[in-house]
Amino acid sequence: MGITSNALVAEGLAVREGIQFALERGCRKVEMESDSKYLIQILRGEVNLPMEIDVVITDVLHWSVGMDVKFMFTRRDNNNAAHKLVH
Repeated sequence: MGITSNALVAEGLAVREGIQFALERGCRKVEMESDSKYLIQILRGEVNLPMEIDVVITDVLHWSVGMDVKFMFTRRDNNNAAHKLVH
């Protein structure tokens, strides 16, 4: 996945990996959760796309064409499984 010190980029890369994982397994209906409200707003097109994450988000949106993807915000305390994988 790569290494970055930018939390937004790291979250975006994780979402991109998740979409790629779903595509490789033929999943067409996906619920993608993140505890980064800003990232979810970017993915939903609710805020402008920052340059530092442009390529990652473009990949996610391009790869998810033809899929039924829901990008959902979840509070950090509801996202324990993901944080255990990272830490």
